[in-house]
Amino acid sequence: MAFSAIDPLQPSSAPPPPHRETGRVLLLARDSHWTTQLLDTLKRLGLSTQRLDGPIDALASIADFDPALFIIGDYAGDLSLIDICDAIRVPRQRRPFGLLVTTLVPLPGDAEISELGIDDILCAETDPGSQSATLLQHYRLARMSQRVLEREQEILDGLPDPLFVVDGALRLWKSNHSFISLVGGRSELDVRALLGQPLDRVLRITAGEQSSSFDELGLSLARALSEHAPGFRCRLFVGGEDRSFSARVTPLQLQADHVLVDLRDVTEHERSLLADARRERLATIGNLALGVAHEIQNPNTFSRVNAENLRELFETLKPLLAAQAAEQPDCRAGTMPVARALAMIDGAIGGVRAASDRIAQVLDGLKSYGKIDAGTDQPFDPRAAVDEAILLTKHVVRDVCEIRVNLPEHLPPVHGSRVELSQVLVNLIENATHALRESGPGGAGLLRISLEEATAGHLVIAVADNGPGIDPAIQTKIFRPYFTTRGQADGTGLGLALSSEIMHRLGGDLTVRSRPGRGATFLVTLKKAVLAQQSMPGLEEKHGL
Repeated sequence: MAFSAIDPLQPSSAPPPPHRETGRVLLLARDSHWTTQLLDTLKRLGLSTQRLDGPIDALASIADFDPALFIIGDYAGDLSLIDICDAIRVPRQRRPFGLLVTTLVPLPGDAEISELGIDDILCAETDPGSQSATLLQHYRLARMSQRVLEREQEILDGLPDPLFVVDGALRLWKSNHSFISLVGGRSELDVRALLGQPLDRVLRITAGEQSSSFDELGLSLARALSEHAPGFRCRLFVGGEDRSFSARVTPLQLQADHVLVDLRDVTEHERSLLADARRERLATIGNLALGVAHEIQNPNTFSRVNAENLRELFETLKPLLAAQAAEQPDCRAGTMPVARALAMIDGAIGGVRAASDRIAQVLDGLKSYGKIDAGTDQPFDPRAAVDEAILLTKHVVRDVCEIRVNLPEHLPPVHGSRVELSQVLVNLIENATHALRESGPGGAGLLRISLEEATAGHLVIAVADNGPGIDPAIQTKIFRPYFTTRGQADGTGLGLALSSEIMHRLGGDLTVRSRPGRGATFLVTLKKAVLAQQSMPGLEEKHGL
């Protein structure tokens, strides 16, 4: 391998041109008289030159030498001009440089010079000094392109949102500080050295063990590009938590197959929307509950009062009817024997009173369920919330499944709001009932509510069904806002998202454990109230809590 480096500071016998530059030129050419003349011309222009005989060595030195011009003359090696041009496509997009070819290199007849990326052809039969203006022009164009790229990078790095540029094949070409930080790059050089490679490979390298959390970014982007969508939404695991991102996809005018992707973290915005949706939902339910309660309470009160009146009336008549039945065993009241009527009177009146009491219970539950509870931080008995949720969903569960509750009679108080926990449990029961109804178990559905785990600080209540289970591909998505497996007429996709938001706000959690065909179990983690450990140590010990 031959190598020569021309120092632009050394004096030259020829007078320098009026304009001198300071830069680098990579020359792939064998030693010859014309090559010597070219080196001298470049020296007088103020350019440092590295000359290499072999194309492999020249390609390997591009990254470290960082040339502004790459000149290809007569060289020895197995690589064709097309091979060399293909090899430098990616480096030239990372860091632009001009590509000049001399007439000593045979040009492929079936390839256009512009397609190969060749900027100009130098005549090897003329004195290189006469081509100084051409060399200087291409050098300045290359430096201008580099400065434009550097300025563009400064602008990108100055923007707060994660930004990156990919082509139609999802190869990464540009990124800013925020994107590098988002994907876990150790340094900007690490990431930018990977430019020109597929986005998923870059993410695997930078994110390491967390790379799977960025799979959705690549999939969502690919879908948006295939559908020519202006943007997409995705959820990424960043900083130890799931974060929601909204992405805007903007085609670049000067590069038709490149797009700029602007990622915006909308997690807090979504949480605010969820909170607003929850307040609106509770307010709506509260208004409906109060309206229903008002309409039902008056006739129910009338029924309860008249049930008592009937009881007093029949208590007065019962001795007379009993005496007549004793005298005339075959005596009838209409078609019913009087003796049988006497036996049924108490049960019928008691049934009316019991039904009225049950209606009153349901009305009380409706009133509290839809009410925005001011005391959300008060300790309460979680068993009461379970009982309330079962009462409110009996009309939904009927003829679909059986509910079995396996909870200790006394549970330690937990932190939060009974109304909100009841809302979460109602949603879980309704979802399980829907899944069981859709799977068609024919009345063999089973829903179990049990104590999964108890620690010093938390209780975990499991709501498990024997339905069709949940596909693993969507288990990570079911807690996202507006995600639903039902049709738009059957579900809004807010139930589980609201439930998850409620549990997190109360210091707990809501997770799922499921296998297709083996049912689904939702785990409701509740934070124990401090009162639980101070006032009920014996009770906790008795029940293993």
